[in-house]
Amino acid sequence: MKFYGMVVFFLFIFLSGCLDQIFVDPTNVPNEVSCDSFTDGGSRDSCYLDQAIKEKNTTLCLKVSQIEARDNCFEGVANASKNGFICLQIGDFDKQKGCVNQNPGFLDNGKGCEPIPLTSVKDLCYRHAARVSKNETLCYLSGGEKDACMMDVAQATQKAGLCQLITSSDIKESCYILVAPLAGDASACLEIGDQTGRESCLLSVAVAQVNEPTCASIQIPAVKAACIVQVKEATENTNVCSGFGTVESADSCYYSTATTNKQTGLCGKIIGQAKKEDCYKAVAVSVGDSLICDSILDSSKKGSCLSAIAQGGGSAASCDILAGVPKAECILNVAIKAKDAGVCGTLQIVTNQTNYRDACYAGVAEASLDYTLCMDIGATSTKDACFNAVGIGKPSPEACALIDGNSLHDSCLGQAAAAAQDVNTCQTIAKAATRNQCILDIAASLSDSALCPLIADVIVKDECYSTISMALDDKEACDKVVTKTTKDACVLTIATALNEWPYCLKISSTNPLIRYDCLTQVAAATGSVEPCQQIPAQTQKGLCYGKAALKKPDFLICEQVPLKQVENTTDAHAARDACWNYVAIQGNGVDLCGNIMDANLMEDCQNAA
Repeated sequence: MKFYGMVVFFLFIFLSGCLDQIFVDPTNVPNEVSCDSFTDGGSRDSCYLDQAIKEKNTTLCLKVSQIEARDNCFEGVANASKNGFICLQIGDFDKQKGCVNQNPGFLDNGKGCEPIPLTSVKDLCYRHAARVSKNETLCYLSGGEKDACMMDVAQATQKAGLCQLITSSDIKESCYILVAPLAGDASACLEIGDQTGRESCLLSVAVAQVNEPTCASIQIPAVKAACIVQVKEATENTNVCSGFGTVESADSCYYSTATTNKQTGLCGKIIGQAKKEDCYKAVAVSVGDSLICDSILDSSKKGSCLSAIAQGGGSAASCDILAGVPKAECILNVAIKAKDAGVCGTLQIVTNQTNYRDACYAGVAEASLDYTLCMDIGATSTKDACFNAVGIGKPSPEACALIDGNSLHDSCLGQAAAAAQDVNTCQTIAKAATRNQCILDIAASLSDSALCPLIADVIVKDECYSTISMALDDKEACDKVVTKTTKDACVLTIATALNEWPYCLKISSTNPLIRYDCLTQVAAATGSVEPCQQIPAQTQKGLCYGKAALKKPDFLICEQVPLKQVENTTDAHAARDACWNYVAIQGNGVDLCGNIMDANLMEDCQNAA
């Protein structure tokens, strides 16, 4: 499986003032017209992609016609808005996985997946959650992704034993082939039924462990020979590469030896140009030598090689081997990684996607949770987003207070105040709904119903009292709820938790079924028929007595069910019949059905019991 490097997307910024010696990337000229006006499909897609990321609007991504560009669009918006749910719209799984790795917070060990309505998306969400949290139990919630999920977790944990839990034989064998070398477990290879796959696995383990005796387990002569050769390569005995019969085999031998032993000279022996340049790049990055990158002819691959070395250097000075946008991106990433804003002021490159100076201050501010760095940002929207990120992340109401936009300002204050459990900050929020929610969040977090009166909205206030009362089994808080449906639910929860049937009677008489349910639950938990006597409805009364009888257990309790004062004998026994029917079926006592007066119900009872 190939893993592609993530491109970090930042907030899209326009300069609010002038900078000396600004360099504008000529390949990224800002669009001044509608994207629909472009007749060229590629230009139109680029326009929509840029606009979508700038506005953090996934709807615009759907207008991108090219699949790869559309995935890049969703990835860019997800990273810009730090919203991992957007990653799940990416079609390419490797790119989707990389996006989730950048924004894993929404997973919350699988809890964030449950509300997703679309089954296929929910399955992928659980698969990612299992991999990120290294928790294979979540794979059993991933539906059709279960086997692939288990393989992901096996790789992440380097536990070959997890491959055994995979149902599909093809995926199971792929799992062993991938994980056995990581785990250094040759015995895992023996679980593979196909001989070619099994021995290829043994070869990989032998090379990974630099253990030639493992090669002895291989039966296929050509594979055994290759195993011995590649293990010797790992111990710098490289002359054997020339003995391979095919160019492809020899190239693989030289590549493996060169990258394992960091021997640049062996890369030059490779015939295939692409593999040769991959070899130079791998060795260059491994040893941190930018001069090796000069051996690469492909400009894109050479730039990638230089950039990887520069960023690995860990200082802005190491980025001097680059120029233009690659250099700016390198300095930006180094600054964020080091949490050092000192070099941000030197960044002067602006494209239609990124103002690198502003992006640098924003990135370092978020990484270090220092909102004072946001003040050096020129673009208002980016500055506000920076204050918001730091305000919520720290949390820091002071940072939120500096936001110009009212909606973002209130949202930031609400989240920061809730995280800091600071009710005073909640009360500074202008928007009533946000202010009320802020107080509710803190009250619920502290289980403090004394804060509920600070909420102006009656419905939210009732939610506050109800939430806390049910958490603490607090009847006093529940009694303060005004809204009927909320109060009834609150009373039901507390009465059944405390097994206090008189409290059930506080449930509104207009909701008799909820009241009956409350009384019946208490009877079933305590074995007392006293709650049942409060139920006038015959069938519900009999069911209540039946549950009390089963709790004791004492089936003769059904004889205590009062008969209804009516002339019709069957109707008079309705409640008692319901009791006998319940205990007969639930107690597996078919003989008890004979106590039922209603002939039809008796027959149904005998069939069911």
